[in-house]
Amino acid sequence: MTKKPTQKAVKTTKNANNRAKMRQKTVKKPPTATKNKQTTLKTKQNVAKKRIKTTKKPLKTGSIWWRAIKFIIYWLSFLGAIAAIIGLAIFLYYSLDLPNPDKLKVPKTVPTVSITTSDGEVLTHRAAQQSGHIAIKLLPKHAIQALVSIEDRGFYSHNGVDVFGIMRAAIANIINGNRAQGGSTLTQQLAKMLYLKPEKKLKRKVQEAMLAVWLESKYEKDELLNLYFNRAYFGAGANGIEAASQKYFDKSARYLQLHESALLAGLMKAPSAYNPIRHPERAKKRQKLVLNAMLDEGYISKQQHQTALTAPLGIKRTNVASQAQYAADWIMRDMRGLAGDLNTDITVEATIDPYLQQMAENALNGVMDAFSTPYKAGQAALILMDQHGAVRALVGGRNYGKSSFNRVINAKRQPGSVFKPFVYLAALEAGYKPTSKVKDAPIRFKNWRPKNYNGKYYGNVTLTNSLAKSMNSVSLRLAKKLGSKKIIATARRLGIASDLRQDLSIALGTSEVSLQELTNGYLPFMNGGFDADAHIIAKITGQNNRNIYSHFNDGSERIVAKQHVLQMRDMLFAVTDWGTGKKAQIPNFQAFGKTGTTQNYKDGWFIGFTSEYIAGVWVGNDDGKPTNKVTGGNLPAQIWHDLMAKIHDGLDAEASDSITDLLNSQ
Repeated sequence: MTKKPTQKAVKTTKNANNRAKMRQKTVKKPPTATKNKQTTLKTKQNVAKKRIKTTKKPLKTGSIWWRAIKFIIYWLSFLGAIAAIIGLAIFLYYSLDLPNPDKLKVPKTVPTVSITTSDGEVLTHRAAQQSGHIAIKLLPKHAIQALVSIEDRGFYSHNGVDVFGIMRAAIANIINGNRAQGGSTLTQQLAKMLYLKPEKKLKRKVQEAMLAVWLESKYEKDELLNLYFNRAYFGAGANGIEAASQKYFDKSARYLQLHESALLAGLMKAPSAYNPIRHPERAKKRQKLVLNAMLDEGYISKQQHQTALTAPLGIKRTNVASQAQYAADWIMRDMRGLAGDLNTDITVEATIDPYLQQMAENALNGVMDAFSTPYKAGQAALILMDQHGAVRALVGGRNYGKSSFNRVINAKRQPGSVFKPFVYLAALEAGYKPTSKVKDAPIRFKNWRPKNYNGKYYGNVTLTNSLAKSMNSVSLRLAKKLGSKKIIATARRLGIASDLRQDLSIALGTSEVSLQELTNGYLPFMNGGFDADAHIIAKITGQNNRNIYSHFNDGSERIVAKQHVLQMRDMLFAVTDWGTGKKAQIPNFQAFGKTGTTQNYKDGWFIGFTSEYIAGVWVGNDDGKPTNKVTGGNLPAQIWHDLMAKIHDGLDAEASDSITDLLNSQ
């Protein structure tokens, strides 16, 4: 029989069961913790996802910008590489015709040629590329400061090319819509002076920059300035600051004052436009800009600035006018053949007389200023010589500044009737006399029917009459009798060197010659029949007054017989006495000469002489256009008269016929 548990046992059993349940609960606790951990992990993941969602938009934006930056960097690098390749190609292309930099040397200093007049006055300083060398250490400090201030303020800091200066100039030019500013440094300007042609092309600018960098690598700044000051053109024919100082202020550059240095520095931009002789107002304004720049740079004080601004330009003109530069050009042409290769400075004494030169310019300009417009004649030229051929005055044109072309020695034109004295001399030498008569009547050579100037004919006339009235038919008939070869030989003997036509038209002056040749050809008629070549150089001396050349002409070679000289003088006197050259008459002196007029009034000539001087005058147009009836007897004869009347005033009139008396006494 089963024994019933006691109450105590039941209680104990319940307690045991309860403990067992507690143990079971205790055993289940780990899974609960795992679940909590999973929940915690999920929570963290959710938080992370939220964070990712929160930061997702910024990450996307950053990626776009990064790609854009990479894109820009890539293309900039690509374009930079292309630009570098193009730049290298341009460099190589433009450097093909540059000298080898390793062999490139600064050209040697060209010796200075100082040209003086017959009385020692300085006419000009000349050389092939420069004039008047002076060491930079001898220049006043403000001369250097003025140049740097206005032309290249960064000169002492750049290496030949001022990139920022170029950019500033480009921007300023774009804003202003012009090309007023340039970005060239002084070194670039020097490179252009030394090695390059003055052409406005990209090639020249690139080469200029290349050479500037090379110069900066080889020379010190002061050496570059020294080259610049002695090579730069300062206008009015002055190359180098020494020549410019002599030209404008009649003193050495070492004695320049502040306002004078500023004036010269201002010329660099445009020497002709700011020439203080021709354009004093422009020069003064430019000088002010230079002084302002010097003040801005701190080179001068306000007091110095004000004093310089109020100072006069101080230009000192010499007695020799600017048109005498035509003579200097002729001197430079002939000097090279006489002096040979030059290694030192030389002085050339010209035959030019300052007073006579001034009178010649006054006579030519006076007539042309008054009558060039109504007569439609734009140009004129004049040469004055003594009986030995020394050129005492030369006017190669109306304005040397506008045209340096020398119409006395370089222009060749048909002489017209001024060539006839050579025909008449040939006739005299063939047996004719001034009283010999020749028929003046219409003449014909196949299809050529030349006429007299006035269209009139006078029948049988003497040689004197026909030359005085310049009858073409008589001159042609003489040429037909003599032959063109005889006339050419006569002209050659008297100094005509140009090509001459070997036909009868030579009698009317159809072969082109220069004014210098024609005037030289009349010299034997003036000096008694002796040979004398036109010359403008009297003497050339080197350093220490060493004689290099002296002109010598003893005048002993007779080329025209004295009786023929007398006969020619009589006939040429008739021209001015009662013929076509009456306007050339001057008081108290006998005048001898011949007029000449070419077809359609293209050229007017007068060549004549007295006992003292011989002069030739031409009037016409450079382009060969016809004038409004300029003849040898009007404007040219008037210029000749005005000159001769002035320079003979006060001379001994009793000696006016000395050559004729001498010939008659022999």
